[in-house]
Amino acid sequence: MESNSKLYLCSCSNTLLDFNYRYQINLPIITNGNLKGHPITKFENYKSFSTSLNMDDKTLIKLIGIKLSCQVGFEDNYAFFKGTYTYAVLINVIQLIINKFVLCKNCDTPEVNMRVKKKQIYHKCSACGSSYYILDNGEKIYQIMLKSLS
Repeated sequence: MESNSKLYLCSCSNTLLDFNYRYQINLPIITNGNLKGHPITKFENYKSFSTSLNMDDKTLIKLIGIKLSCQVGFEDNYAFFKGTYTYAVLINVIQLIINKFVLCKNCDTPEVNMRVKKKQIYHKCSACGSSYYILDNGEKIYQIMLKSLS
């Protein structure tokens, strides 16, 4: 969920009313531009954003690229997606990734520790104590995340 200046790490909209909610991160900085004459969408703060999600920065960009079905690249200060994408489209994709890999399915907090166990992605929540495997539904993002954790 998103407010004016922060992204709330939760899946319920009621949390947006709580200004003291502790799981807030800065919004991604997304701009459109050109690289060698081709339209691109830049993700300027991808390193700090992925650190806030406790996720590898290159893995996050790859996951977004797969969901957008586009090529990705990296420059000195930003990552980019080939093509022009709106802020809303990118936020929806990021929220999908957060819901799948960052939030606990039981208590909806980003207190999960991800690791590979029995060749599957295993979540253990530090907040509520629940543990579970994320089911592989054949999506390529699952395989990319599994590979990055191995």
